[in-house]
Amino acid sequence: PHVLRLQPKDVGALQAKGQLLHALKRYEEAEQAFEHALTLDERNASVWADVGLTLEALGEDDDAVKKYDKALEFDPRFELAWKRKLELLTKLGRVEEALDVLEMAVEQNPDDESMWFQRGRALFILKRHNPALQSLDRAIALKPDYHQAFRARAEVLADLDRVDEALKSLEQAIEVAPEDAESWLLKGRILKDAGRDEDAVAALGRLLEIDPSSEEGFVALGFVLQ
Repeated sequence: PHVLRLQPKDVGALQAKGQLLHALKRYEEAEQAFEHALTLDERNASVWADVGLTLEALGEDDDAVKKYDKALEFDPRFELAWKRKLELLTKLGRVEEALDVLEMAVEQNPDDESMWFQRGRALFILKRHNPALQSLDRAIALKPDYHQAFRARAEVLADLDRVDEALKSLEQAIEVAPEDAESWLLKGRILKDAGRDEDAVAALGRLLEIDPSSEEGFVALGFVLQ
């Protein structure tokens, strides 16, 4: 489009140009537009985040994390920057760093249930079960129909061999989201591990009704029936 040949001289127009180029998958040009905008306003957190998103699209995850850091330097409550940084650190296997990010994020955004959920997940990966449960409980308190948090809570409880509590938490997840295939898969696995093969078959059968193409479901069912 001819608009992309224009050379705007204000930050908003440059950012809009970069966003359009990004949408067109012209990522290198988008990055150039955003970098130009930053020469005019280096404290613009939104533009720093746009650079991060563009670098993610280019597969430059480490550099993207640094751009989100800059966004947060200028706007410590910038939710998008927190979430994208967290996602990348987890993807890169830098879980301890991700947890540090989450500690700061929940301090800045204490009523954001998704931050508490992600904190719980990170703590569970690090096998810090009780803090993980506390974090997931906080997420559920903020959002009582947060089925992913109920499911994650069940996973933590199952890892502690608190099977009945895990199954109760899963029932709460399923009550909220009865078509959530992941909850049925986890239920089948927990029941299998508890020696309740008949119930496990029923749970996995329900999973395969919801998602007939689930390879994980067929594999789990095979383990139960073998």
